Amino acid sequence: MAPKKTKAAVKKPAATRITTRKPAAVSASKPATKPAAKPAVKPAVKTATKKRASDAIEDNRRAKRPRTDEAEEKPRKTAANTIKPKAVKAPKSKNIINQVPSTRQNVYVFGDGTSGELGFGATKKATDIKRPRLNNNLDAKSVGVIALAVGGMHTVALTEDQKILTWGVNDNGALGRDTTWTGGLRDVSNDNKSDASDSEDEDPGLELNPNESLPTAVLSSAFPVGTVFVQIAAGDSCSFAVTDEGLVYGWGTFRNDQGIFGFTLDDDRKIVKQQNTPMLIKSLKNIVQIECGENHALALDNKGIVYAWGSGQQDQLGRRLVQRHAEVNLLPTPIALPKRGKIVSIAAGPNHSFAVTNDGEVWSWGLNSFAQTGIPYPETVDNDIVTGPTKVTSLKGHIITMMAAGGQHSLALTRDGTTLSFGRMDNFALGLDSSKLPLDDDTVVRKDENGKPRVLFQPTALKDVPTARFISCGTDHNIVITKSGKAYSWGFNESYQCGQGGEESNIKVPTLIGNGALKDQELVWAGCGGQFSVLSSNA
Repeated sequence: MAPKKTKAAVKKPAATRITTRKPAAVSASKPATKPAAKPAVKPAVKTATKKRASDAIEDNRRAKRPRTDEAEEKPRKTAANTIKPKAVKAPKSKNIINQVPSTRQNVYVFGDGTSGELGFGATKKATDIKRPRLNNNLDAKSVGVIALAVGGMHTVALTEDQKILTWGVNDNGALGRDTTWTGGLRDVSNDNKSDASDSEDEDPGLELNPNESLPTAVLSSAFPVGTVFVQIAAGDSCSFAVTDEGLVYGWGTFRNDQGIFGFTLDDDRKIVKQQNTPMLIKSLKNIVQIECGENHALALDNKGIVYAWGSGQQDQLGRRLVQRHAEVNLLPTPIALPKRGKIVSIAAGPNHSFAVTNDGEVWSWGLNSFAQTGIPYPETVDNDIVTGPTKVTSLKGHIITMMAAGGQHSLALTRDGTTLSFGRMDNFALGLDSSKLPLDDDTVVRKDENGKPRVLFQPTALKDVPTARFISCGTDHNIVITKSGKAYSWGFNESYQCGQGGEESNIKVPTLIGNGALKDQELVWAGCGGQFSVLSSNA
């Protein structure tokens, strides 16, 4: 609001002081002196005329020299010096809808780090890590990570001082910064020979780019001064960041079966193939959550509306793909959810998606080849796809608070802390002992042509996991954080992404991750990448 305009105060001239000098007293003890000769009396008119002329001359001189007297410093009010100042427009106040995380995190990493995914830099310890290890490059005191996101082969972190750190593979701009390295690549197999407690000898030809493998900040000049971030997300080749006002910045690209599909459309509706630095996604406003699949993204606004964009070849965008206009899928578009306006949480797998309502119901869409959407399909159907948002009736009777999606399986977390799993059975991603399931009931289990259990239609509770508060899925492995702050993992462990050591390539049932690095730590978050994982605890 502009300030009210008021008239400038005019200082009244000070009253003129008139003084009269009294004649000196005549001493009575002395004789009177001879009276002085009287001066010639000049006509009064001439005297007055000369005085006024001298006053005018003096006034003119005063006007030309600098004024120092306080009364003379303020000019008289005239038309020339009463220009009214322009009203100053008050700065626009921020409409804050998201709160910044307030707790610094200890960051633990494990799994395959041969492409710099673990953030240790170009050293030997950046390679395969069998069990969780504290990453000192992300020290809680000196760096202060407050949020994390894991993509297929890269990681993004938000720090307390509002830096966005990225590391890992930057082939398609997923790191949002220039990672060109001209200093020559290092042979990490010769680094830190004494540090072999959790690693085997690596290929002597293994090399890493230190600009990719070391956590480094995206240039702050990419964002307006005063931008405050609250959340980040990562896909296979893309990354996003959400501000406290609900704006979204993104970079990287989306891929499809032809290769690079593109990141967005420019003002002329032409495809921007790859965005190497952060850009504002103009069509997204008031966003409170963002999630990424492999090559698509979902965003939820504060009115409960879900937007989807990216590659939609498996209908993971919740709408039919028109091939001749496929480029329009690069623009965020609202999904026609039956419960539109009542969605409170979203989740994205590689090629399928979920939306959770405020009353704990779940809607899903996308690739359903192993019933990973939770929607059963006839035995005659091969490579099923759920083309639009469909209610997951198999979760009826459960109040769901969170979903997580893997490659061909999914997890659901109930309000009472129960973890449910469903989808593909023959790769140990479900964490269930199949011998304890009703294998003869084809409404629950689908067998393959050899009679082996292949698909679990009915979401089933994981008895080996205590009450949980957070769930995360990778392509074929999973991590659950319990209410007591412990981590359980299971699934494919060939690259040590389950953090259970190298004894088993598959962890068949949920197993506690219990190495020394996590002793006395209360874990709060987990992220599952393609072949690596990240855990964090409150510092």
